[in-house]
Amino acid sequence: MKDKIRTRPMASQRQVREDSLNNISIVQEGDMALLTFKLKDTTFKIFWIGRKHVFNIEFTGDYYRGEMCGLLGNADGNAKNDFLRPDGVIVKDAIEFGESWKVPGKQC
Repeated sequence: MKDKIRTRPMASQRQVREDSLNNISIVQEGDMALLTFKLKDTTFKIFWIGRKHVFNIEFTGDYYRGEMCGLLGNADGNAKNDFLRPDGVIVKDAIEFGESWKVPGKQC
């Protein structure tokens, strides 16, 4: 069975082992930060532009394709089903979608 990646904030209580920290890279250039890490055959890149609070996520590799869920979609190549709520319902409204992934009792 493949691993699942959940992009919901606070969804994971997993600890990063010290030996796996070698796979994480953080580079800052001006207002942009790039976090890169590798799991299985997949390399993830998270680009964050601080002043605009905008981020973009890219990944290469097939191990997790279609095995993700949450605010970033499921990475199955079909953009029409990316707004999938945790209850399995696909919605069109971004606010409704985002609200459905809130962690109860948590505030930022």
